[in-house]
Amino acid sequence: SERIDLSPASPLTGDGGYAHVRLEGQVQAWANWRLCWQHQDGLLDLHLMEPSGPMFLGSSPSNPASEILSTCIRRRTAAEATFAAVFAPYGANQNPIIELATSSLENDGTRVIVVATDRIHDLWTLRTAPGDVRFTSV
Repeated sequence: SERIDLSPASPLTGDGGYAHVRLEGQVQAWANWRLCWQHQDGLLDLHLMEPSGPMFLGSSPSNPASEILSTCIRRRTAAEATFAAVFAPYGANQNPIIELATSSLENDGTRVIVVATDRIHDLWTLRTAPGDVRFTSV
């Protein structure tokens, strides 16, 4: 795994509780990118599947507010936006559960998501109509 080089973050403005976020910096995120957080004996992988763009990293209050957690903000400014990601927790003495998680957008607007482990390959097909989702385990 690689360390991420952060550049200074521009301030986050607007609604959404951004005033409570202490920004450490920002990084250019890429489609089909994997981030990993470790806390004590557990790890959490985040597989980002959307187009590249800025990602803001920092910390913010948890519940209770005296506890602080890592914060990752993927902010999009557009008439419409889709956020597709896969979260995968695992133990510190284990290998990551997900070997591959990718997303592609077909010409007809269909999004195809592939999630692969050492045992199975899952294929998700999402069309533009709400609720039109197909799942196939290969």
